[in-house]
Amino acid sequence: MPDYIYPKITDDDAQRISLARDLAAQDDDYLEASPYSDIVRNFLRSPVVEDTPPSEVLGMDELQRELSKVIVDLNEYKKNIEPDDTAGQNTYFRVKTGLIEKLVELTERLNKVKELNKFRNAVFSCIHDMEIEQRAEFLERLESHV
Repeated sequence: MPDYIYPKITDDDAQRISLARDLAAQDDDYLEASPYSDIVRNFLRSPVVEDTPPSEVLGMDELQRELSKVIVDLNEYKKNIEPDDTAGQNTYFRVKTGLIEKLVELTERLNKVKELNKFRNAVFSCIHDMEIEQRAEFLERLESHV
């Protein structure tokens, strides 16, 4: 089991963040007039990821597995294509090539998301270990680079 980092977030923090997100979603100008830093504004604008996606929507891992299964099925289908059926072979090739491209795309995306999460957890870990003054200084320095 991986070592997770849990920064201190109180119920009040969660409620204030939720309220700010709701207000920002209701009024496009809300964040522009706010006293929040750009980092906080960007965070409040970012979409909320649901814990449990709807059952009809596949996650990236599931989609990757499904595409892999389809490629295996296509390989089985190819065995049934007659050698002189040029149209069938061309269609098979086009479909398989498209699926492989999608599979590679999804794999690259998944790897980027995993890397980003790993980086984010490392940053949160560092921030969690800092004193309040150090956090403020770090966030100010970070904001100047964003």
